[in-house]
Amino acid sequence: MDAEQIAEAKNAAVMPRRVDTISEAQTVIAQLVQQKNTFTNKATGISVIISGKTIKKLGFLKDKERVYPPVIHAQAVANIDRLFENAQIHATHKDRYPNRNIKQIHRFGTVMEYDGEYYPLIITVKEYLGNKKQKLYSVEAVELKEIKKSAARPPADKSERNGPAPDFYKSLADLIESVKASSTPHSLNILSPDSAETSSPENDSGLLFQLAREGDLNAGAARATAEKSGQRE
Repeated sequence: MDAEQIAEAKNAAVMPRRVDTISEAQTVIAQLVQQKNTFTNKATGISVIISGKTIKKLGFLKDKERVYPPVIHAQAVANIDRLFENAQIHATHKDRYPNRNIKQIHRFGTVMEYDGEYYPLIITVKEYLGNKKQKLYSVEAVELKEIKKSAARPPADKSERNGPAPDFYKSLADLIESVKASSTPHSLNILSPDSAETSSPENDSGLLFQLAREGDLNAGAARATAEKSGQRE
């Protein structure tokens, strides 16, 4: 990824809403879709609708799929519109559980920032046959090690594939690592509080003044001692 794409991803990772629980997140999204329920992904032009049923499904996550604290999932649900609209990575595949009404499944990969940490997310969209619009189905925060594991597996034949190709996971892994790397300060540019204090111009001048004063005092003490010695002689 180039620097512009990384900067764009970092900016898009900052969420406008903050919640603590899934129920709060669902309330926020329910209020949002009353005004607007169709959202478009900028990278692909794919539009989805978020319905009342979608909001309930977004809040559900199996225990085995929960790899982060619940607040991370809640945050993703509360900001699902922004996450979907700005997702840069996309893949399609067949429905894992064949449904005659579903044409294909779309997966979108993106990144979310929370309290200074960046989390990779996968958003699932179901595309239906006929004139029905695509429906946003789920959002899931995933571990980087699991993404890398999926990226390393051999690609399956397209006719047999029922999940995203390894390239999808590789792109998501590259995205999250690039964003994290760009957010990590270089150690050479960081000063410890102690070194920062002693290296500032004000502290440098204060230290020099103190040394000079000590030198004057020592010199004065030496002269006084010499004078006393002369008086004794």
